[in-house]
Amino acid sequence: MTAFFRVFSLVLGLVGWGADAAVAQDCEPARTILVIHSYAPDYSWTQAQNEGITRAFAAQACAPRVRIEYLDSKFVQTEAYFAELAQILASKYQGAQIDGVITTDNSAFDFVQNYGRGIFGAAPTVSGGLNAFNRTPPRPPVVAALPEIADHVGTLRQAYSQNPTARDVYAIVDTTVTGVAIATEIRDDMKLAKLPLTLHMLENLTLEEIETEVAALPADAIVYLVPFFRDAANQAYAEGEVARRVAAATKAPVYASWASEVQNGVVGGRTITGMRLGEEAAQALTRWLDGAAYAVPLPVHPPYVDLYDDAALKRHHIDESLLPADATILNRPPTLWERHSNILIPAAGVIVVLGALLGLAVQTLRGQRLINTSNARVLAMNREVIETQREVVVTLGEVIEARSLETANHVHRVAAISRFLGGKAGMTAEDLDILEGASPLHDVGKIGIPEEILAKPGKLTPEEFEVIKTHTTIGQRILKNSTRTLMHAACTIAYEHHERWDGKGYPRGLKAEEIHLMARITMLADVYDALLSERCYKPAWPESEALAFILGERGAMFDPALVDVLIDNVAEVRAIREALADDPESRVRFCGPPRAPAQAPTST
Repeated sequence: MTAFFRVFSLVLGLVGWGADAAVAQDCEPARTILVIHSYAPDYSWTQAQNEGITRAFAAQACAPRVRIEYLDSKFVQTEAYFAELAQILASKYQGAQIDGVITTDNSAFDFVQNYGRGIFGAAPTVSGGLNAFNRTPPRPPVVAALPEIADHVGTLRQAYSQNPTARDVYAIVDTTVTGVAIATEIRDDMKLAKLPLTLHMLENLTLEEIETEVAALPADAIVYLVPFFRDAANQAYAEGEVARRVAAATKAPVYASWASEVQNGVVGGRTITGMRLGEEAAQALTRWLDGAAYAVPLPVHPPYVDLYDDAALKRHHIDESLLPADATILNRPPTLWERHSNILIPAAGVIVVLGALLGLAVQTLRGQRLINTSNARVLAMNREVIETQREVVVTLGEVIEARSLETANHVHRVAAISRFLGGKAGMTAEDLDILEGASPLHDVGKIGIPEEILAKPGKLTPEEFEVIKTHTTIGQRILKNSTRTLMHAACTIAYEHHERWDGKGYPRGLKAEEIHLMARITMLADVYDALLSERCYKPAWPESEALAFILGERGAMFDPALVDVLIDNVAEVRAIREALADDPESRVRFCGPPRAPAQAPTST
């Protein structure tokens, strides 16, 4: 809930800024507001109140400057400490113009009534988040006191409905100013409540004594915990520690009316947060400063949230059907969709594209038994790898290579060799992942090339070669609309992997570093593996001849620096090819029975 309110606060703050910017020039000099919190800044209750205050001020046309102080009274609450702190703050704000003050919770309320005039003079003060506030009438400089009204009876009524055999409720309170005030509230509220529960107060005890007491309780008792920070031995505890220890010590379910106590083994309850209290305090002070003193105090009940913890519900065997209809359940195990949505959403998009491409392939390759068999194999593979975008991309690459009468492992080798060369060329790990995932789609545009040209065993005519060159622009059109990083890289590679270092490539005649590095790397890896691979229209070249060809094209077809990387590391590249070698039966499966090799065509 706290994260939600933070995001909500930011959105409202941005909306308010847009409306107020036009009048900002009329706000000088801006007011200065001093906020004094009872507790430390790491206390989530204080954080929520502070966010409510700052959000309310940020939404105003003339937002004031806000100064913030923390008393840390959960850990230190002696009069000597408060007197010394008052002297420090008086020195700090000496000569400063403080237009108004907001305090949160009881300790700061008492502190300002005792020492406020010596710190900031007669600046009007609004005190929010007060427990038992009607028992301590405000005196100057406090002009309004706003209550923190926890719904003790509402929480205990829910606890009883979920534990109908319970007859006793044990309320645990600490020795702080707030704790004493809340204990009074609980006693008064339970006198008026019509609940068949006997109230027992566990107060003025050490935490160890409390653990002993609750350990002896039966499972059908109810434990009610209020924010607890200091025990009878004056030992201070961090937020949530007491809740965790009490919940661990007892078989009885533990309930609370403060959202900050849930998720520490506490079952839950009808909880409050400090966000609304902070907003009300800021709005009340603004009305006072604007001359609308009659509008305060405003004892408005804060909104309640029925908040429960999934693990605690399961531990105490409380069925969710017993919770209020609008209850929020924390820490519920994520669903399959929630766990994998970051994979399933992009994968679904790729699957849609893949489905469209495969539909086109089926139309183009109708009647071709060999390709239909390959498509069925690829579709079966798609069902197995639907949860990952990269595997879908590799699968699509295999479809294209199968249509080109090349083995599926060619795209795996190109991907692995490209990653190796990119690493040696200094690419980052993130870019290497993208390169390896995107390179299998370098020939995706061949899906739009007519079968009689793509599978022609002999040398292509000039006209046929012009047609096959269009696979680069077809690939670019297929992939250009995706905003995914991987698909964007695949689009670039598909479009530029036939550009030459000397500018004589296609489709745009780019040269040198005008060609994207990923395209340059993929081109070299593709040609290297193609030369060393046996295909239906050519035998495999000896490695020495392939390397001689690549060296001969250094600075012409290929990036000279990348050629040097390949030559210097050829043993490792060779090992990659061998690790991903084709199945011995691949040639028969893709090309049919052996035949006399045709003259090798120009690489496309």
